[in-house]
Amino acid sequence: MNQAPDEAGCLMCNRKPINFYRITIKTEDRKPEISQVLCQHFWFQEDDLQREIICKICWEKVSEFHQFYTEVEKLHKRLDPMPIFIKEEESSRDAVVQEDKKSAITEQVKEEPSTEKLEESLDGFIDEEESDRDDDNNSEFDVEEVAPEPEPRKKRKYTRRAPGETVKKEKKTPYPYTPKTPEEREAEDAFIRQHTPYMCEDCNIDFEQFHLFQRHCLQTHNKEGFIVCCGIRHRKRTVLYQHVQHVMNPEAFKCEICGKTYKNRFGYNRHKKESHATEEERTFKCHRCPKSFIKEGPLKRHLADHETLDNGTAKCETCGKCFSNIGILKNHVKYRHVKQMEYICDVCSKGFYMRSTFLTHRKTHEVPAEQLRKQCPHCFKWCKNHDYWRVHVRRHKNEGELSCDVCGHVSPNLMALKGHKARMHTGPKVFPCTYCGKEYARAITLKEHVAAAHTGDVLYHCPHCEKTFNSSANMHSHRKKMHPQEWLEQRLAKYGNRGPAGSGVPSSAAGNVNIIPEGHSIFE
Repeated sequence: MNQAPDEAGCLMCNRKPINFYRITIKTEDRKPEISQVLCQHFWFQEDDLQREIICKICWEKVSEFHQFYTEVEKLHKRLDPMPIFIKEEESSRDAVVQEDKKSAITEQVKEEPSTEKLEESLDGFIDEEESDRDDDNNSEFDVEEVAPEPEPRKKRKYTRRAPGETVKKEKKTPYPYTPKTPEEREAEDAFIRQHTPYMCEDCNIDFEQFHLFQRHCLQTHNKEGFIVCCGIRHRKRTVLYQHVQHVMNPEAFKCEICGKTYKNRFGYNRHKKESHATEEERTFKCHRCPKSFIKEGPLKRHLADHETLDNGTAKCETCGKCFSNIGILKNHVKYRHVKQMEYICDVCSKGFYMRSTFLTHRKTHEVPAEQLRKQCPHCFKWCKNHDYWRVHVRRHKNEGELSCDVCGHVSPNLMALKGHKARMHTGPKVFPCTYCGKEYARAITLKEHVAAAHTGDVLYHCPHCEKTFNSSANMHSHRKKMHPQEWLEQRLAKYGNRGPAGSGVPSSAAGNVNIIPEGHSIFE
């Protein structure tokens, strides 16, 4: 491998390569010589290749073709021996042919004296004689092959597909790509180097551009160069640039519609295409529900989920709940019934069922609690971490009081209504009371029922007085009515000192709160 001159270009593709071979230089690792191969398969001459070069990519293609050519040539030399060419005079050749054919006829007659065979042989002789005369008129020399002709290759049997079965696949439109200018590349390199340098690990040389770093690794260390950032190897500058963008600004690839964030532009574009496509783009519609998709594959998986629910093949044997596929059923059994703690915190030894919950807990040891809090942009409520914030913000999508069609219970939003129905009507009740047999959907509800109706155990204590309760709802009402100042301080600490535009003190809260500081607002 050599270093390309300034004005040199590849003989085949006419590009200025980084890795190339000189055609006329002989080396032990290239057999046969490049010049011989090029002169054999192309129109080049030896004198034309004295100062030419060929890039590595073109030489690999030519070398692969030459190897294939050599194998085919050896195969045919082994199967088909060289034909023998015999030059004869016309008179002598005719005499020899006539005698050979007559002798063949006499031998046939001796072996099979039947009249039918004799007529067939005579007919064949006449036909061959006529064809020989035609050949004599067209050519002066006769070519005879000593070796017998190989048998014709048998055709492969196949079944023609019916016209209705042919499906034309739509051609995928190529991803739009616009090459970047050198100024844009330099700006991106400078941005990346603010976070991580282009440092060679073998010789500790710092580079200012990514392609110079990769060229150095390839020519000096004979390996592909990569940059390690956040424990990930990056071999492409574009991917590394998007990674640094996400590290420096976690909201660099944030969806403008739903606020979901991604680590790179590929995930962001896929989310926009699949989740926020227009009705015209969603051409694949489900005939069983209002859902629609932009591709046929997701629609097939969705229909398979419908069939799984109908057949009950993914039904939990413990609680009887049905799921759309086996994967969700396995996670349900693992997290709800088996409760096998696979993740243990090495700081506090607390166990977790899910990896996402474990990683969220680990952040509490690494980052202060104040930094993990996140405020809702709708109601300004402060949530404990990002996971709680995401669930809370989802409730605002379908705000508005909704009443239950079974019992008339009024819920503040759609998610609360679904939770009410699951707990009180449709959901499985797997927590029965051992005293009266009444069943509940949640363990805490059963615990409060037993304490209130049967045992009278104390479950909750008021933090401001000595009063005790066996229901959390009763304790909340007591704090709001009897300790309004402390309750207000807790609400302000949870929501902040700002409220939604136009919010005021609700009528129910105004009668209970005695002191309201100026500039504050109370909202539920």
